[in-house]
Amino acid sequence: MKWPTFLRSLAALIFILLGTVCAQTGADPRAKLPFLTIWPSGPVTVEAGATRQFIANGDGSRDAGVKWQITGALCVEKACGTISADGLYSAPDMVSEPLQVTVSVRSALVSTSEQIVVVPRSEKGHRPFCTSAQPGYCHVEWQIHQMFAPYMW
Repeated sequence: MKWPTFLRSLAALIFILLGTVCAQTGADPRAKLPFLTIWPSGPVTVEAGATRQFIANGDGSRDAGVKWQITGALCVEKACGTISADGLYSAPDMVSEPLQVTVSVRSALVSTSEQIVVVPRSEKGHRPFCTSAQPGYCHVEWQIHQMFAPYMW
């Protein structure tokens, strides 16, 4: 396949510019850019009172270590939770509505962040009285029938 003339010219121009920038800065054009990622990636949902382990991966994350930080619009002291030096996030014990929080990690070379949504604690084992969308099924008689129907022969 033969490349059109304008694409060959554009490629040559990019190569020349890249070489000029690298020659002026002393940078190696083959060197990779530093990166840092957080696992799990966001937005991550965490229930109030629960914990979630975050892991930093990338340049400088193992050698010199990283610094973790929690930020948010309504964060005063521990209102948005806390995060330990090894990335264990502890959500606040109670929230009345979903709370947007940002977990950030910084190494000596680069930093990154992910979003956390802290949601109110669910009541496990709690079942709403009636979950039917069909008319008539939410009457007390129907609910009593549903409770005892498995025990009738």
